[in-house]
Amino acid sequence: MKPLIRYALYVVVPCALVIGLGSAFARGPHHGRNPERMKRFVDYRVNETLDELDATDAQRVQILGIVDALVAKVQAEHERGERKQLADAVVAAIESANPDTRELDRLIDERAQRMTALAHEAVAAARGIHAQLTPEQRKELAERVREHHGHFSRF
Repeated sequence: MKPLIRYALYVVVPCALVIGLGSAFARGPHHGRNPERMKRFVDYRVNETLDELDATDAQRVQILGIVDALVAKVQAEHERGERKQLADAVVAAIESANPDTRELDRLIDERAQRMTALAHEAVAAARGIHAQLTPEQRKELAERVREHHGHFSRF
């Protein structure tokens, strides 16, 4: 397998984590999700994966630290509380006889820039996790990602 393709597989995991965490946090507690619950879920899944990879205690400490830092950044982004600001701007545009969507465009552009920056941080986290794993563990992780990705190929 080409190094670029192999690297892309390792990037998929943290990017999916960011997107999944972001959307779970965005749903908020009224959908049965909250930051503490999501953190427990992430910890469970990461620890389960580390168990299956037979990670050492040293690897586990390093990788959990990387994941915790990334989760904290995703949570901080969610806690910015901009959903109401965006919702208010949407309602104002709907109610207006002549809507000015510049504010909506500005809010969306700002959010997109922050999400892009967060995705780049996820790539950096993947690099850190990659550095902690042995070649055999990376091979097994790649296979897990490949299998998991296959569940979504029918959509």
